[in-house]
Amino acid sequence: MSIANTGFASRVRLRTHPWTRESLSTAWSGRAPALAGYSGAALLLFAIAQSLAGSPLSTVLLLGVAALGLFVASIGARLHAARAALRPLAAANERLEETVQATQHELRVSRSRIQAAADTERRRIELDIHDGAQQRIVGLRIKLELARETLASHDSEDAHLLDGLGDEALGILDELRSLARGVYPPVLSVRGPEAALHAAARSAPIDVAFQSDHLPRYSQDVEAAIYFCCLEAIQNAAKHGTAETHVLVKLSHDPLSFEVRDDGPGFDQSNAPAGTGLVHLRDRLAALDGDLQVISAPGRGTQVSGTIPT
Repeated sequence: MSIANTGFASRVRLRTHPWTRESLSTAWSGRAPALAGYSGAALLLFAIAQSLAGSPLSTVLLLGVAALGLFVASIGARLHAARAALRPLAAANERLEETVQATQHELRVSRSRIQAAADTERRRIELDIHDGAQQRIVGLRIKLELARETLASHDSEDAHLLDGLGDEALGILDELRSLARGVYPPVLSVRGPEAALHAAARSAPIDVAFQSDHLPRYSQDVEAAIYFCCLEAIQNAAKHGTAETHVLVKLSHDPLSFEVRDDGPGFDQSNAPAGTGLVHLRDRLAALDGDLQVISAPGRGTQVSGTIPT
């Protein structure tokens, strides 16, 4: 008796249809590529059985499904192998990213520490000038004034000489005071950068105007950054401009930013060398996660602006 006449083939076909649909669904969903491979192998065996049962159409369909199952299993295996190969690379990349972030943090902390040390040294020098050299020159001028009064009735020529020495001592005292203000002005510590900039503008050889939101007080390093950045821009405008050059200083606290704009000769940024002054200002702001921008063109003046996160 043939297998076809016993109905075995039909019973096999009916019993395998639900299992085949489930296997295909699992394989296509991508949840179990290995199961798809097993299904493909099983379907291949069933295709052989169908061929023995004399059903060529079912054999072709089952062979196609089996091939698809084996193909899906092969792709799944390759993807799994690729993921396994990439896993160490991904871990190494994460470690590298963590190292870079830690290095950047250390760099910012180091910059802040260096800048804070420099500002501390500036304040120490200012105090030394004020409490040391200035006081000695003041004492010398008083002694010269007393000597002049003593000699005034006896020798007018010596009295005039003492007058000249007293005036020279007064000039040296003014220069020392100006130097002390440039190093680290006391008003910066007492009243903040806005008041310190107004004081510096009064002695500038060019006209300086202000627009301000009346800044609140900030940390010492932030206030020093605002003051010295604006002061450098004002001094550059005076150095490269003329007596008719005008400067506008804008200060804002929301967000904390500054802008110094002048109507001087300007310069070509593409050909201008990077001066140490601007490099120092960029480093000072970078230590606070701030940013400095310089915009200039010949005949259009210069704009120096910066922002500091708070």
